[in-house]
Amino acid sequence: MQTTIKPILTDIILIDIIGYSKLNNTQQFKVVNIMTKFFKKAIELMLKKSRITESEAILGFIATGDGFFIILSEKLKGYGVILALSLKNISKNIKMRLDFFQGIKVAVHYGEVMEFRDILNHKNFIGDGLNNCARYLDYKTRDKNVLKHITHGYVIISEEASHEFNKFLQRNRKIFELLNSLEFQNSDPFGFNDKHKYPHYGCFVWTKKEVVITPP
Repeated sequence: MQTTIKPILTDIILIDIIGYSKLNNTQQFKVVNIMTKFFKKAIELMLKKSRITESEAILGFIATGDGFFIILSEKLKGYGVILALSLKNISKNIKMRLDFFQGIKVAVHYGEVMEFRDILNHKNFIGDGLNNCARYLDYKTRDKNVLKHITHGYVIISEEASHEFNKFLQRNRKIFELLNSLEFQNSDPFGFNDKHKYPHYGCFVWTKKEVVITPP
């Protein structure tokens, strides 16, 4: 029997642990364990302040071995860039606990995913949105001047994510003003071809002051 799967168009965040493959088994276990606890608690607190349940805000998480995807609810599309910047700053607390932790790379894309039940009957996701999001973590700028003054870390966002982010800020002026007070910055747009020769476009974003902003 053929089942029709309806695509979901929303924000996708990919978090990747820097240098994970070079860590030994004990170090990998420690960093994944503490990062999971830190981020889970941080997201719970952010949603609690906004009086939003996790099921209303997040469709699901997908473990990747050296990190994980966060699939946001369609209700919060455009907020993914802010959540990514917030988690990037929160990750600094892990460095205080683990001296071998080098940090995380974070990408945000706005694209399609499809929900299904895996072999263990757990909710899972597939789709081009996940694959395209992962491509942005492979991009490395050749212009060293672009990133050398960033002190609180940057997030790589796709052109599609940037469009949704701007629409989100137009709908939420208070968050727009708050980001301005934190000196939000973005790089010039860039383009690159992935390993399959497909083109992608995006930019780097960051704040000069630390940011943790709850959903509206």
